[in-house]
Amino acid sequence: MYPFTHLIYASVAALFGFQTGLISVFGAVVLVLLSVLVDIDHLICFNNKNKDWNLKRCWNYCIASDLTQEDMIFHKRKFVIPALLISIFLYLIWSSIGYVFLAGLAVHYVLDFVHFHMIYRKQTHLGLKIFGLKTPLHIYELVADATGLGLLIALIL
Repeated sequence: MYPFTHLIYASVAALFGFQTGLISVFGAVVLVLLSVLVDIDHLICFNNKNKDWNLKRCWNYCIASDLTQEDMIFHKRKFVIPALLISIFLYLIWSSIGYVFLAGLAVHYVLDFVHFHMIYRKQTHLGLKIFGLKTPLHIYELVADATGLGLLIALIL
């Protein structure tokens, strides 16, 4: 999913955690940052292949390439499974820290799973270019964003 979608759903998890008293405002901010910044591995992968740190070229490369989850450091099963298990363990011994990591990572990985295995393969998207960034908007991603925004508004109200 795009960073905006990760931001929406991480904000839902953070607001829920804050409203239930599981985490503080600081924990909520860390949860959102963690969930969005997991994708820094796209930039690392792009730099390893192209020796370039340019975010715009990285974005366009990742959108147009056939990269898989296994090409990314933080998306490999060798990282994801231990990270989620450690997060569950942390949650059991220190619920606030564990919730931040577990919710932040789980939100990110669930959205990526949905994107790669359910949305991306359908190839039903509107091809747009916004500020020079390739942005194929999938209909289902728009529905997911609208749903996430609805959840966020419901939690705020």
